[in-house]
Amino acid sequence: MISFRCNNDLRKALEQKAKQRGISTGELIRQILIKQLEHAGKIHG
Repeated sequence: MISFRCNNDLRKALEQKAKQRGISTGELIRQILIKQLEHAGKIHG
C-alpha cells in the first residue's frame, strides 16, 4: 500500500477518477506512477 500526503483537492480528484475506473485509489496511483516511470524511461533510455 502506498501512503502519501497531498492536498484535499488532489485526493478528491484521485478518488473520483479511481471510482470512475472501478479501482482503488491506491491502484490508480500505482498505475499513474508506472506510466510516469515508463515515460521517463522512454525519454532517458
